[in-house]
Amino acid sequence: MSWLNIRRIIVFLVLFGLITFVGIRAHLSYYLSVAAAALISYSVIALEKLLSHRNIKEVGIFLATIIAGALFGTFIGFLIIQFPDFRRPETRGWVFLITNTAAIYLFVAYVSSRKDELIKSKDKIKGEMKKYTKLVDTSALIDGRIVDMVELGFLEGNLGVPAFVLKELQNIADSKDPDKREKGRRGMEMLDKLRDLLKDRLIIVREDVPGKHDVDEKLIELARKNGAKLITTDYNLKKIAEVQGVSVLNVNELTERLKLPLNSGDIIKIKIVREGKERDKKQGVGYLVDGTMVVVDGASSYIGQEIEVIVHSVLQTETGRIVFARLKGEA
Repeated sequence: MSWLNIRRIIVFLVLFGLITFVGIRAHLSYYLSVAAAALISYSVIALEKLLSHRNIKEVGIFLATIIAGALFGTFIGFLIIQFPDFRRPETRGWVFLITNTAAIYLFVAYVSSRKDELIKSKDKIKGEMKKYTKLVDTSALIDGRIVDMVELGFLEGNLGVPAFVLKELQNIADSKDPDKREKGRRGMEMLDKLRDLLKDRLIIVREDVPGKHDVDEKLIELARKNGAKLITTDYNLKKIAEVQGVSVLNVNELTERLKLPLNSGDIIKIKIVREGKERDKKQGVGYLVDGTMVVVDGASSYIGQEIEVIVHSVLQTETGRIVFARLKGEA
């Protein structure tokens, strides 16, 4: 005989003796005390066996069921002892024993038959609590700045990536065009980084949008239906979504707002990387650390060098800003 079974026998005998003793001291009949002791002791051992093969979720459900059954059985027993024939002390204990046993059995039997359904329902509710509040499009993943926003804590809540966006990204990564293929692979890398950062806060949305074939249309409809915001760098998508009442977080607009202001007369350092379009002005082109293009008159001979220039104007466009400057020391 195993130690586990020996332990169970010891626990049964101790419980049986104690409960019988308490029952007799409480002036219950000898037979009722013995019956109650046997039932309770056996129930404890049976419950221990049951719990040892169940997970925490199932245990919680069964314990709640037993408590509910006992309360209901007590209530029914209380109603029954209102009848004169059941008010006698030697009868009252049996009434409560029978009603509690029957109620607990019925409750446990019913919940056991519906256990999987209850657990799924609970998981569904938890899933709804984890509902995404923002949807990411392909352009935002390829752009990659969304990763920096997450790392710095600027994006709260759960982030949803629709399955059809993943499919589009995969198609781009498999493209024969080298530029498109590179963009697609970058997008997949950014997605992996988001998965590492967000863990279970990154939700792959399997829901599709029937009747819509264009990815942008699906995104807008999905965001509108679920009350989510769109994260994108696509200016046209932003405009169409806003017309349909969908809130949009445009990464480009955020970046523009966070750029340091440049005014006429400001002196900046810039590395000239290539010639400009207007060769008669001998233009050179460089970029600030935030990606802003700087066009410098008379700087075509400084390609590969870092020089100081003076800002004379800033042109704001829908996609960003362009800074025009001249060499320091020139009028």
